[in-house]
Amino acid sequence: NARNLANLLGTNTTIQTAKLADSAVSTAKLADSAVTSAKVPSGSIIQVKTFPWTAQSNTNSTSFTSMGQIGAITTTRASSKILVISNIPLQVYGAENTRYMIELRSSHDSYGSALTRHNAINYSDSSGQWVKPHLGWNHLHNHGQSVGTTINYRTYIARLAGSQNAYYSDFWGDGSPQEYETTLMELVG
Repeated sequence: NARNLANLLGTNTTIQTAKLADSAVSTAKLADSAVTSAKVPSGSIIQVKTFPWTAQSNTNSTSFTSMGQIGAITTTRASSKILVISNIPLQVYGAENTRYMIELRSSHDSYGSALTRHNAINYSDSSGQWVKPHLGWNHLHNHGQSVGTTINYRTYIARLAGSQNAYYSDFWGDGSPQEYETTLMELVG
């Protein structure tokens, strides 16, 4: 009725949120098209993809070598960002002062440059042995790609010093694959 509407509106052209009852708006009452990704705040999760990793590989190369694709995601929003979370480890064999570099790369530049890089080291001296393994990635990729672009992620490894092998997700003779995985999250930019 007009009087109730006039009381709700007052001098405004819309109903003020303070005048709405707590139960007046609920998820069930919202139209499916009322909330879109264009209306969610920066940093909100748009989509999540998880990829198991069951391969084992090793390298002794002094050139960056791909260990394989760890995941892929197709963008659904312009100016989004991709959060790459991976727990695939890199271990360096022996105590011979061997150092490796591991890089996260993507297909957006044909795997030409590192998005981020970490080192993995096995070093010994008179005071003992020092081990610094690579335990995975947490990287926010500001990709700049258009909607509908599939971005593939790979790890690349190179030996920088020493002569020992590096092992990417070694199972240590357990026989069955470990539960390593990569999760890719598209976030509102």
